[in-house]
Amino acid sequence: MFALIIHLLSKLGLSFLISNGRFSWYTTDDYYNDKLTGNSWAWFSGTIGPDRKAILWKKNPQTGNSVFIKIALTDRAVINLRKESIQINKYKPLVSEKVKIPEAIFTGVTCKQEDVGANTQRTNCIWSLPQQPLLEWMKTNYGIVKGEHAPFLQQIKRRISDIMQQSDPRFDHTFLNNLSLLADSIQDHQRIPLTTAHGDFTPWNVMYNQDQLILVDWELSRDQMPYLFDFFHFIYQSGILIGNKGYAAIRKEIDVVFNQPQWQQLLNNDSNNLYLLEKCYLLETITYYLQVYHLQPQWHKQVSWLLKTWNNALLWHIARENIRSPRKLMLAALNQVLNDKQYALLKWKYKTLASLPEHSDVDICISKAALPGIIQELKSNILVSRMHVNRKTFMQQVELILLDGSLLHIDLLHDFRRKSQTFLSAETLLSRIVKNEYGLNVPAPDDNFKYTWLFYWLNRSDIPQEYLDLFEQHGTTLTNMLQQQYQLPVSNFTEVGKFNQAWYKQVKNTLYKEFNHAIGTKISNLAAYCTDTFLGIFHRRGFVVTFSGVDGAGKSTIIERTRFLIEKCMRRKVIVIRHRPSVLPIISSLRYGKSGAELRAASTLPRKGNNRLWISSFFRFCWYLADYLIGQWIVQFRYVNKGYIVLYDRYYFDFINDARRSNIQLPSSFIRWFYHLMLKPQLNFFLYATPELILSRKQELDYDTISHLTSDYLSLFKKLSAKNSNSQYIPIENNQLNETLNIVLNHIKHISHEKAD
Repeated sequence: MFALIIHLLSKLGLSFLISNGRFSWYTTDDYYNDKLTGNSWAWFSGTIGPDRKAILWKKNPQTGNSVFIKIALTDRAVINLRKESIQINKYKPLVSEKVKIPEAIFTGVTCKQEDVGANTQRTNCIWSLPQQPLLEWMKTNYGIVKGEHAPFLQQIKRRISDIMQQSDPRFDHTFLNNLSLLADSIQDHQRIPLTTAHGDFTPWNVMYNQDQLILVDWELSRDQMPYLFDFFHFIYQSGILIGNKGYAAIRKEIDVVFNQPQWQQLLNNDSNNLYLLEKCYLLETITYYLQVYHLQPQWHKQVSWLLKTWNNALLWHIARENIRSPRKLMLAALNQVLNDKQYALLKWKYKTLASLPEHSDVDICISKAALPGIIQELKSNILVSRMHVNRKTFMQQVELILLDGSLLHIDLLHDFRRKSQTFLSAETLLSRIVKNEYGLNVPAPDDNFKYTWLFYWLNRSDIPQEYLDLFEQHGTTLTNMLQQQYQLPVSNFTEVGKFNQAWYKQVKNTLYKEFNHAIGTKISNLAAYCTDTFLGIFHRRGFVVTFSGVDGAGKSTIIERTRFLIEKCMRRKVIVIRHRPSVLPIISSLRYGKSGAELRAASTLPRKGNNRLWISSFFRFCWYLADYLIGQWIVQFRYVNKGYIVLYDRYYFDFINDARRSNIQLPSSFIRWFYHLMLKPQLNFFLYATPELILSRKQELDYDTISHLTSDYLSLFKKLSAKNSNSQYIPIENNQLNETLNIVLNHIKHISHEKAD
C-alpha cells in the first residue's frame, strides 16, 4: 500500500507532499560515465560501520538496462568490493544455470554490477526458495576435514583471543565466556564438513525466478566454510532483523525445516550433525561481527537484537550438551539482566551468582520501576521453559522452570514489610549499595546485617549461624548500631543471633515509630497486607499425593526425602498425614486414652489384631470411613486451598487391600465401593519391591503375604487408573532411592506447574 501511494503521488507530480528536505550529491566521471539525467535512479547512503558503502542504482529508459554501482566509503569497504569482484568471477563457472550470479567490474573504489532482479521474487521463508538449485548450491565444493584442519576454526580461536584482549566494555563478560565455552566444545578429532558459502545469504540478497536462484552481494563469500552456513544465516538474519522473533522461534523453524524429507537428505552423512553445524555457524558469525562492532563507535539498535539472540543460542547449545547446567547458566544470565540496574543481593554470602547452591534462592532488592523489564528479560531467556510470577504489593516472587526441569526462585523486593509493618527503607538501602570483590552489588554491611536480623526476628526465629559467621568480622560496629537504634542491652555479638521475647516488643515499637507512625501509612500497609493474603489463596492451589506399599517397601524414606525436596527445591508448603485425616481419634483411645492408644499402636506389629467379628469390623470401618469423609474436606480447606502439597503416608487404598492391618474383616469389594465418595487424590504412588528385598529391610511380613499384597495393589491401581482419568495411579519398583525420587518429584513438579498455569 505504501509503495502504491508513492507511485501514485509521483505520477501526479505531488512527490513534494512526502519529501522532507533536500540533499546535494557530488561525483565525477571517474566513478561512472553516464549522467543521471533522463534515467530512473535510487541512492542508498550505506549502513553505518567500518564496512560502509553507498549504492547507486540507475536504469536507462531507452535500453531498459539497469545497474548497481557500489561505492566504497572506508578502506575496509574497498577491500570488500575488490574481494566481491574476484569471488563473483571465481564462482560463476562453478555453478549451473539454476544459480545465477551477476556480472561485476571493479574499478578501484567502485564495483559495477548488472541488476539481475528483474521479474524475480523474494521471500522470508527458506522453504519457499526453489529446492533443487538451493540444495545444489549448499553442496558446492563439499568436503570433510578434521577440526584441527578446519581453517575457520583456527580463525575463530584467534578472534576470540583478540576480542578478550580488546576488553570492549560493551561486550558482556558472561556472553564472551559462553562463546569461549562453546568454542572449546568442538574437538580437534571431530569430522567437520566444509563448503563454499555466500556468507550473506539473506532475504535481501537472495531472489528466485521459477526454478532459478539468484544471488547478489558476494563480498562476504568464502571457501571452506561450515556446511549449511548459508542455511543458518538465512534463518537467523530473517528471524532477528525481520521482526526480532528471538531464538526460540529460530530454533523451531530450523527443526521444522529439517523434518522435511528433502532437507533430511542434506544430513545423510555421519559427519552432518545438525547441532555441530549450527555451533560452527554461530562461532564463525558471532566472532566475525564482534570484531566489526568493536570498530563501530555507535551501534544501531539491531546490534542489541543480534547479541541477545546469539547469547540465547549459545546458552541453548551449552545446556543441551551439558557443558554447564541450565541453572548455573541462568544465574550467569541473571547477572547480565541486572548488570545495568541498581540492585542489591540480600543476605548474600556466596561468590558469583553462578556459585549459588542448588537448593538456595536469590533475594534481590530493586526499584519497582525496574521490575517489568527484568520479568520480561527472564521470560524471554531460552533456558526458561515456564515462568510463574506471584505478585504481591511489596515484591514479586519468580519461579523459573528451566529446560532440564530444574527450578530457580528469585524474590524481587521493592519494599521491606512483615505483614502490615514496614521495617526497612528499600530506597535508603539501594542508595548505599557497595560492590563486593566479585563485582556484585550488595547492601552496606550495617544495612545487610540490619535486614537479615530483622527478617528473622520479625518471623520470631534465631538468625542462622551461617549469617552470624558472615557478620562476625563487623561484630563490634553492628552491636553498637543495634544498641544505639533499639536501646537493646546487648552484652556481646553472639546474643544478637538469638530471638529474645523481651526485646521483640521494644524493636517493633521502634520500627513503628520510624516507618509506620503516619495514619495513611498504617492504613495503606494494612490494606496491602489484606490484599496479599486474599490473593494468595488464589495464586496456586495445592493437591494431594498418596504413597502406598507394604511394610518395608521404603515409603517413609521416600516421603521424608520428597518433603525435603518440595520445600527446598520447589519452595512449596508441605504437610504429611499418616494413614487417615485423624479428625476422629483412634478407636482404642476411647478405652486407653490418646497417649495409651498411640503407644499400643506403635508397639504392635501390623496385621496382629484379633478382631474376627463382622459386626465389630463393620462399626470400626464406619468410624474410619466417617473420619475420611469428614476429614477430606477439612484437609481440602485447611491445606489444599491454601497451596499446601499434602503427602499421605498410606491412604484409603489400605482399607481396600489390607483391611486386616486396621483390624477389619470385611470384603474388599464392599470397602472399595465407598472410594466413590472420596475426593480423588491427584497423584497416587504404589511403591513395591521383590519379597527378598523387602525382607532384607524389614521382617514384619512373611514372603507370601508380601507377594499377595503387592499383586493386589498392582491390580487395584490398574483398575482405578482405567476409571479415573483425572487422577494418576503410578506403581514404582523402589530399588534405587534416587531413581524413585526423580520419578516422584517429576510427577509432582508437572502437576504443580499445570496448576500454576
